[in-house]
Amino acid sequence: MTVDLKLVINKEKTHLTDVHKGVAYLGFIIRPKAVSIDPKKVKKFKDRVRELTPRKHGMNVEEMIFRLNPVLIGLSTCPRLTSGFCITSGRSD
Repeated sequence: MTVDLKLVINKEKTHLTDVHKGVAYLGFIIRPKAVSIDPKKVKKFKDRVRELTPRKHGMNVEEMIFRLNPVLIGLSTCPRLTSGFCITSGRSD
């Protein structure tokens, strides 16, 4: 493959796996009948929301919504990337 396509394969990152265990790719776990969000990404999202919504914050609701919108919009684009698949929240089936 390296000669025909002129690609360099990173041997540390490349490995064979069973498709039923799922393949991690760009923040998703891809399985034969479903695509789920990687649990690491779900944790990172939750941590970011907690960071933006502290219990004793002193900011009004409009400012909080303004800060949360980009994070929530980013998450809402996930289903668009995988149209035609079932999306789960990281549960293994």
